[in-house]
Amino acid sequence: MPERNPWKKLVLARRTSQAVFFAVFLVSLGFSYFMAASGGFSTSWPTLAGLWPRLSAFSALITMLAARVFIAAFWPALIVLVAGLLTGRAFCGWLCPLGATIDAFDRLFLGKPAAGAGETAPPARRTKYYVLLGGITAAMFGSAVFAFVDPLSAAVRMYTAALNAAAGLTQRLGFKALPHTGAGLTLLLSFSVVFGPAAAAMIIKGREKGRRFWCRHLCPLGALLGLVGRKAPVRWRSKGGCISCGKCAKSCPTACITSDGKTIFAGECIMCGLCAAACPKTCITFLPEAETGNSERDVDVSRRGIVGGMIAGLFAAGTGFAGSLLRGARPQGHLRPPGAGRDDIFLDRCARCGACLNVCPTGALCADYHRAGFDGIGAPVLIPRLGYCEYDCNLCGRTCPSSAIPRLPLAEKRRTPIGTARFRTELCLPWVARSRLAGAAGADASWVKDFSCLVCEKNCPVPGKAIKTTEIPLGGGQYLQVPHVDDALCIGCGKCEHVCPLEGKAGVHVVRLEREPSLAEDSEELLPPAPPGWTMTEGPFAYHGQKLFDYIGAAAAVPAAYGFLTCETAEYRAPSGESYKLDVYLQDAPQNAYGLYTTRRFSEDRDLYGGVAAQSADALHGVKGRRYVSVAGAAGAERMKLLEAAMRLAGGGVEKPEVLALLPKGARPGSAAAVRSGRVADDYIGLPFLDDLGLGTLAEGAAASYEIEGQYAVLLIIRYRDETAMSERMRGIFDAAPEYGGVHGAVAVDDGPPPVTALMLPERRLCVFASGESKVLDGLLQKFVE
Repeated sequence: MPERNPWKKLVLARRTSQAVFFAVFLVSLGFSYFMAASGGFSTSWPTLAGLWPRLSAFSALITMLAARVFIAAFWPALIVLVAGLLTGRAFCGWLCPLGATIDAFDRLFLGKPAAGAGETAPPARRTKYYVLLGGITAAMFGSAVFAFVDPLSAAVRMYTAALNAAAGLTQRLGFKALPHTGAGLTLLLSFSVVFGPAAAAMIIKGREKGRRFWCRHLCPLGALLGLVGRKAPVRWRSKGGCISCGKCAKSCPTACITSDGKTIFAGECIMCGLCAAACPKTCITFLPEAETGNSERDVDVSRRGIVGGMIAGLFAAGTGFAGSLLRGARPQGHLRPPGAGRDDIFLDRCARCGACLNVCPTGALCADYHRAGFDGIGAPVLIPRLGYCEYDCNLCGRTCPSSAIPRLPLAEKRRTPIGTARFRTELCLPWVARSRLAGAAGADASWVKDFSCLVCEKNCPVPGKAIKTTEIPLGGGQYLQVPHVDDALCIGCGKCEHVCPLEGKAGVHVVRLEREPSLAEDSEELLPPAPPGWTMTEGPFAYHGQKLFDYIGAAAAVPAAYGFLTCETAEYRAPSGESYKLDVYLQDAPQNAYGLYTTRRFSEDRDLYGGVAAQSADALHGVKGRRYVSVAGAAGAERMKLLEAAMRLAGGGVEKPEVLALLPKGARPGSAAAVRSGRVADDYIGLPFLDDLGLGTLAEGAAASYEIEGQYAVLLIIRYRDETAMSERMRGIFDAAPEYGGVHGAVAVDDGPPPVTALMLPERRLCVFASGESKVLDGLLQKFVE
């Protein structure tokens, strides 16, 4: 009865390990992909796609050398490297997802090894060591482009492309669409065209030379693990008794055993166990037993090959350096993920793994093969026509294994510019209409309605809208609204370009910033830590954009009118046991923050830590830089202490809106307010048409209350951007109103009570509304007439 071969169980264990880890690999990519596609980017679930590139010691070595920095996120690679010291290239045979893929394709396309497909000539094996040397050389001179050939990164990119293609094809077949569409099928077809002939050649060559063509000849990670594991305690050994049948050599997928079965190329074995299972005399072992009759042979790298590998690395580094000089000499057309910063620094750290592509919920990120030159091969670029950077998503930074894309908190990411939008005036429909109107003054303008388009403005996700509109009067109460970009608000997310309905080139496109993206003065957290002896009992909670309506309901319209960006809130408990609610609003500009503050305070300003503060009936209010702060709770020193803590955290100073200077002196303390919406104006003067005056878009206002000898009046001043807009908005109101006898040119627009009188001053683009007792009212209006 023949002796049972115990190593057959090793083969079964290895195949089970491959299947389990390959399944985990696919599930992790699929989980990240479909969670992002279904809107899961707003949760805190782990981003698993970035785990696999972190296992690569080659990718870790290349990126850290190129960036000249230690990247702690690559700690899993250290585990793999230590395992290599003990077991050689066992990772390649047992765990590597690309190795499992190659084994599956070998079984499908190659079948059984061809006759004589055993030993591979040493010169062919040397290539992967030259690739490793070239990568290290390039990285020492600042280029991480060789990270593109890392096997784990290649696996992530390949299967992400397959997921994109499947999603795109699903939509084209009429099934339920996923956000990852557009480029998916095209990308896979492109890969097929470019790499198909090469893959076919490798399969044919593999048919002649044996299996695992990539692993034997090209894989730099395999070369690195082979070098560190040449004398691993767990490795191939012959116990003696070999009859030179050659079965072990024929079964070896990496062809590392000579045809007589007595010599092995050190550092090439992937510990698959197929040779031991095929041996009829069970004379092969992997345990540190007594060795008899075996020998180890090193892959003899030639000096010419070493020089060639170093030259290839220097060429890659030199090409990247020349490219960086050229990129510095001309504007860069490509966009990078949010927070990527300067291209040279980003490319030094990018592992080209494709993990960010896997989790991008809109499919905006694609691997680059030509835009940034040779040094940028495989690095991610953002293409707005394919997708846009989701405003409420920071998955790419959370996934990036090398921190090339920084892990920005969501509030910070929303303020980090990628680029800025610019209109193509020769393509954008309203801009084309504007040009035609300028050349045909007085002609019939009924055709303009066919050029009305504000899709970009409606879809802009930035609170306060980074795309504004200018109204051009057409007569008869009709306007042409022409969009323009507010550079202070635009973060270059690309949604405007993505949704533009024009075929081909969009009427608006995002261009890269000429300066390095940087955060404004308020990039730090908005809420202060609890003061000594205090505790934060609820929160912190953050509300961005339209989500503010979920917090304060319809009142959110007021902060929105003043360029609202984000709000953070929390509840604190003081040592006395009293609870205080702290709200910190971040606005788009210091003037708007002060304007919002004026709508809340009731008392006179007082200086506080570089800003100003005041109080209302049940709260304290402060403003500094772009922050408006409110503390609600019991009056006293504790409430002030919490306000002081929030004010100390803010940067900048106080910048008042210029429109406040239009108010006559003598306003009641704390009553002056900047007015940017009809809702705020209504708090001062109640009129039915306040929402139609263009406040916040065509005009800005200021309001205050006055007291003279016990009589009161309220004043609302509206200043328009141009006289035409003022005339269109106001002429009908003034023409229909009777004259007011108290002041020359004034009209009575509302009988009250209290009555409201108005005065229009076209030369100053001002409209003044006054309400109250006539003695005070007439005196205030007379100041404007004079």
